[in-house]
Amino acid sequence: MKQILRLANQPLSPRQTTVALMMCVFVISRFAYWRMGVRFDDSTLPWFWQFLDVPLLRDGLLQSCFHMHSQPPGFNLFLGTVIKLFPAHSTGVYHLCFLLSGLLIYFSLYVILLMMGMRNWIAAVLSSIFIVNPCAILYENLLFYTYPTSGMLTFAAIWFLAYARSGAVRHAVMFFLLVAAICYTRSLFHLVYLIACVGLLVILRPRAWRALCLAASPAIILVTVLYLKNAILFGFFGTSSWLGINLWHSASRHVPHSEFQKMAEAGELTEAIPGIPFRAVTNYPASFAEVPTRFQNVPALAREMKDGGHPNFNHYAYLRVGREYMNVSRIVIGRNPRSYFCSIADAYLIYLSPYIEDSSLHKNAERISPLVSVWTNFTQWIPINLSPGYRWIFGKDVDRVYPLMQLVLYPSILLISMVFMVRKKLLVGLDVDQVRTACGFALCTIVYVAVIGNLFDYGENHRFRVLTMPLFFILFSLCVERVVYRVTAGTAN
Repeated sequence: MKQILRLANQPLSPRQTTVALMMCVFVISRFAYWRMGVRFDDSTLPWFWQFLDVPLLRDGLLQSCFHMHSQPPGFNLFLGTVIKLFPAHSTGVYHLCFLLSGLLIYFSLYVILLMMGMRNWIAAVLSSIFIVNPCAILYENLLFYTYPTSGMLTFAAIWFLAYARSGAVRHAVMFFLLVAAICYTRSLFHLVYLIACVGLLVILRPRAWRALCLAASPAIILVTVLYLKNAILFGFFGTSSWLGINLWHSASRHVPHSEFQKMAEAGELTEAIPGIPFRAVTNYPASFAEVPTRFQNVPALAREMKDGGHPNFNHYAYLRVGREYMNVSRIVIGRNPRSYFCSIADAYLIYLSPYIEDSSLHKNAERISPLVSVWTNFTQWIPINLSPGYRWIFGKDVDRVYPLMQLVLYPSILLISMVFMVRKKLLVGLDVDQVRTACGFALCTIVYVAVIGNLFDYGENHRFRVLTMPLFFILFSLCVERVVYRVTAGTAN
């Protein structure tokens, strides 16, 4: 008891005081948004394409997750575990888990900025700015895998930096296991990404390549087992059978209908294509709906509809649908490459567009519309007409007017960060090695997500940017800190 009283009487260190203040910021900001009407939205659970049917999550979780081909099973396993353990309070538990994801992002950013050598108050203020902005709040209150995946990425960055500094194998093991968890949650993060992370760390510590390979082995085995399971059961080596369907959105977007008629006359199209890829099984030929005997007792593969009347996009039919659309997409891209590149340009414009364009956020966004409009208005400065550029590059007469601020701000921060990595003299007062390591990991991950996501999908591309927004904010914080450093240094002189 005396020891407890003695500890209680000791003054808090500056870091402890900062952490306590940051906790207050987090709690007060969440309460303030709650008072404005923001509520956790789990209405996505019954109908989002990426989720299994709720009865299957509750009563056949392991069997259903094992037989998922549409998505990696990680997030559905989380959803089902909560439903099974807390059937009457699942919404509250989901909300608590997403709040913890927000805390994880908040303090991970703070720790990373400190590891880079930033002053305590700057790290705390910048991290707080990120965590109280409307984008973080809206995704924190939406039941979807974007926010927790973003949290795991940010947390993984700490262990990446920790290994680069210490060379401790346990830090590398923790980093690789987090990357494996991300691969089990989001199909965008392929086995290739995990292997690329191994390569990055080998570049940083080439003499420790054997230890790194051993440290990465558990994670690589875990991810490879998932890929092999899909190869054995469903005939593809990956985590999602929707690749062809997603690619079709980009491949066909600017192709004239007459081109499809010619392909149909040549026998290159089945009767199911062209059309909207994500349709109920009943809208495809009867042969598509046939389920092999060994899977007929697996509801996740055999049921055409969910309980709420929404299509089950994990039905066995979508394996064939995905293959058909992949084959046709290759043909269409080969014959109309400029149309495909035009779709990629459109995808990048969506990628850079305001997060508020995500329709699933509108319910909560309307409740805090004044705050949302502040950022939206800021990014809408100086609209420019991109139509002549589209006409010259792609030969497409399309209407494209886009704000210059959005086109310039995001790429500029990435380019400036690359300059910081090369010009060490610009990093006076910081931990140069940690800054360069953090920039390297953030840039590689941001570029990977942007390139892979926008090459193979069209529609909700802004979610790809939100996924890596904490990593981008690390780069943005570095730019802000350097400006503050120059100003304060000049004032001191």
